Amino acid sequence: MALCYLLKPNDICSDQTTKLLLPDKENILPDKENKFMKKLLIVNVFLLLATPAVCQPVVTVTVNKSDTVCASTSFTFYASVTGGTPTSYEWLKNGLFVAGSPAVTDTFTCTGNIGDAFQCSVDGINTSGISFYNVNSNEIDIISALIVPTIAITGSTAVLPGTVVTLNATVANAGPTYNIQWRNKGVLFATTSVPTITYTKGVGADTITAKAVSTSTNGCYDSTISAKYVVRDPTGVNAIEGQSMNVNVYPNPAHNTLTITAPAKIDHITICNMPGQTMPVPAYTYQGDNEVQQSIEGLPAGMYLVQVQCGEDRYVGKVVIE
Repeated sequence: MALCYLLKPNDICSDQTTKLLLPDKENILPDKENKFMKKLLIVNVFLLLATPAVCQPVVTVTVNKSDTVCASTSFTFYASVTGGTPTSYEWLKNGLFVAGSPAVTDTFTCTGNIGDAFQCSVDGINTSGISFYNVNSNEIDIISALIVPTIAITGSTAVLPGTVVTLNATVANAGPTYNIQWRNKGVLFATTSVPTITYTKGVGADTITAKAVSTSTNGCYDSTISAKYVVRDPTGVNAIEGQSMNVNVYPNPAHNTLTITAPAKIDHITICNMPGQTMPVPAYTYQGDNEVQQSIEGLPAGMYLVQVQCGEDRYVGKVVIE
């Protein structure tokens, strides 16, 4: 019976073996010829040791966000190679090489649609110093469509200029975490991670929109913008500059004292800066029911809102203090 030996030299891949068949002792040749056989066996083993197998490395592709790649979004793939040193990468989309291949970079950024498959093919040198070619990675498929969130704004719709306003956003399908970008007349003025915002109302109507942007690392979420939400001056409030609706605020620009006249008895005067803070000023003095004088000494130079309360009507004017 012949003996079978399994040889696993260090230069041969660990998952490969070489069989060497030796004759049984009944068939061993005379001594002279047996020495020749031994030499022949030694030469065969030497040849086996001197001819290593070509070890194929393993190429693994991962994606930056998660194992779920979302359609119509930008994502980056990463290729890692074990068992060799890569010299070039060729990125494939649905089995076709993409523009720019081959490349020397192990990353690839693109967008895709549902059903697209991405893969990397690598050339290089293995751990035995032998070149390898076209070793393909695993595939990553786009299997998830974007979920479109919804967002709606609620809160006050009629607020006096200079007043702090609180608005709330009702958000759905944006994932467990998200940011909201708040805009007034198209201009971004705040970004929050909670569905609430406070701001100071300006003169005239404010047109607010809110954009929900998911920050969740799992799942596929689009962004969405709310309908326009208008915050107006309350009924009976008239925005004025200098003279309007028979209400006078003068001089404008002013330095030390304001004179305010109205068509009805003036019940209260409030002066606010543009961020909406009520300014500490001395009590005004009546010059008659419909006319008051208001000291503005000590106020920094700038633009201010003057709120005039006449019964149920309110008037708001702007004045510049120099």
